[in-house]
Amino acid sequence: MKGWLPWLLALASATLLPLGFPGFDLWPFAWIAFVPLLAIADRTTALRAALLGAVAGVLANVAGYGWLPRTIGIYAGLPWFGSWGLVLLLCAYQGLVFAFFAAVVACLRRARYPMVLAAPLAMVVIETMFPMVFPIFMGSSLHHQTWLIQAVDLFGPPVLTAVLVLGNVSIYLTVEAVIRRRRPEWRAVLAAPAVLALLLIYGGFRVAQVDQLAASCPSLRVGVVQPDLGMFEKWRDPWRALELHRQASRKIEGQGVDLIVWPEAAYVVEPIDSGADRVPDLVARDMGTPLLFGALTRETGDGTAIKYNSAIMADSSGRIVGTYQKVHLLSFSETLPGGRLLSWLYDLTPLDPGFRPGSGPRHLPLRVGGKVLRIAPLICFEDMLTGFARTAVNHTGANLMVNLTNDAWFGDSPAAQIHFTLAKFRAVENRRFLVRATNNGVSAVVDPCGRVAARLPAREPAQLVAEVGLLEGATVYGRVGNIFGYGSELVLLWFLWRSRRTGLNTAGKIRR
Repeated sequence: MKGWLPWLLALASATLLPLGFPGFDLWPFAWIAFVPLLAIADRTTALRAALLGAVAGVLANVAGYGWLPRTIGIYAGLPWFGSWGLVLLLCAYQGLVFAFFAAVVACLRRARYPMVLAAPLAMVVIETMFPMVFPIFMGSSLHHQTWLIQAVDLFGPPVLTAVLVLGNVSIYLTVEAVIRRRRPEWRAVLAAPAVLALLLIYGGFRVAQVDQLAASCPSLRVGVVQPDLGMFEKWRDPWRALELHRQASRKIEGQGVDLIVWPEAAYVVEPIDSGADRVPDLVARDMGTPLLFGALTRETGDGTAIKYNSAIMADSSGRIVGTYQKVHLLSFSETLPGGRLLSWLYDLTPLDPGFRPGSGPRHLPLRVGGKVLRIAPLICFEDMLTGFARTAVNHTGANLMVNLTNDAWFGDSPAAQIHFTLAKFRAVENRRFLVRATNNGVSAVVDPCGRVAARLPAREPAQLVAEVGLLEGATVYGRVGNIFGYGSELVLLWFLWRSRRTGLNTAGKIRR
């Protein structure tokens, strides 16, 4: 493969990859986005494939994260060149995913492994092993396909990435056979349709089964408050912000709800002491419904105060019955990478170095009708972390997941919708309802099959009341975790070890 063709192919993948991903959300493009990269890996050396894959990956990330420099500039107070510098570093780093993908596929092809094994295996392993700043996976492009995504309760998100790449392989092999005027290798071409058929059959069965379980289990009426406050508005006037939450809650109480949920950092008048046994009177006054809300909490010792981004559960009398402290702090928001070692960086931004992570996931209890229910709280982007959400549900026996977040810092970019889209998979993986209370969108309820049961319009004050089922038990994925991804790592290591016998530059016909 010579001349400009490899570079044009890399540019084609760079264009198609973000188009198929949530945000642009033109999901049919996801089924062809890897085809140009596959052509590169199939016809060039591993080193050249890595270079072209890096080009495609960096450009795709720049297109996908074009909204981020403005967000960092507004929130962290950095000049435009500083914001863009950080984003370009991020894009260069995450672009390595596609460099590794192209290189690994090229190596496996030279070792005569068929493309239908090499490409899906490579992407699954890379997504499993590669630490991402933003925890995404390519299979999330399929979030619209309800029946297709049900298999994540068995294998987790990597199975969708494998299916998506396998579909790209089938299309690539078909196109290549047409261009070269030869008969396709039908077993390889039909691999993707066969796997898709199996997953759709399983998905249809599971949707019907889970719907039946959700209809027969105990339920809870939940009210969600979305105040629509600007990024800094609640901090400038925390009293007004609190009153907006309270006014909306009074409207919800009249509809006979069992629980009211406020978003992340809803109460910021002052930090609440971690040892407090009651919420401030300003919060509980005139309210007779259990409340789950976001607030800042603090612990004081040795003359210093440590602050946490917390979720607090209060019963109908205002007594605090549980507190969860956010474990995973958000980079460039609650913390700076390397900020503890390079504390002077905080002097250049409005970020507060006093935030500390909590000790781990825990449940918040809710007593309804004489029965104590367990809620797994997730704050901000923790609803994007598959392993953390799985632990939060299965180690606590939670009946319901609730995410408190504030996506106002995204502005009018597609980032809030991307966040919501990625969060939906947690409901399917764990077979739990997911309730999301956000500052200005996307506030919603997702059912255990990943469908949106209720949703509020973005960027306007609104309230939501919905009935959610309180399911129990664990899924296969909940019990064993990402065994599909880790098993793929072992298979890839075996392939690479075997390839030493044949050599990475073995001549001869390459099997499809």
